Amino acid sequence: MDPEVQIFGRMFRNECRQILEKNSLMLDLSFFQSEDEGDFILIRMEDVWCIFDSSQHSVMELARSKQYKTLTCGFSPYDTLVLSSSERGQALVSLQREIRTVSGQVVEPGDFLIQKSEEYSDMTLLLCTAVLLLLDRKQPVFEF
Repeated sequence: MDPEVQIFGRMFRNECRQILEKNSLMLDLSFFQSEDEGDFILIRMEDVWCIFDSSQHSVMELARSKQYKTLTCGFSPYDTLVLSSSERGQALVSLQREIRTVSGQVVEPGDFLIQKSEEYSDMTLLLCTAVLLLLDRKQPVFEF
């Protein structure tokens, strides 16, 4: 079963789609615009993963109520994925705790370098890195 990636909300939709397609993610990307629930990404397989900005409490409640697995992105020590630094052309994203990918592989905490051909929002970088890590697309350097 191939994973289905859905991007909800409007804020990061176009940037995330561009990055995921650039990384050869051959998935059926479905878009659903909803202003009530916030901006987040779902990966549907046997389990459903919800990837979101931890400051969006409504998304956290939605994920909790539906019993989705979660991966939070943001700028606090409680987030799973944080942005360590960002400058023109590159960024460094830190995984603060181990995660299990959709295939069951373990990704250990560490830093991931992102080479950017365009300037993207910090949250877009975090959300797309999370999707690629969860889908076993870990790379020495991510090309965004």
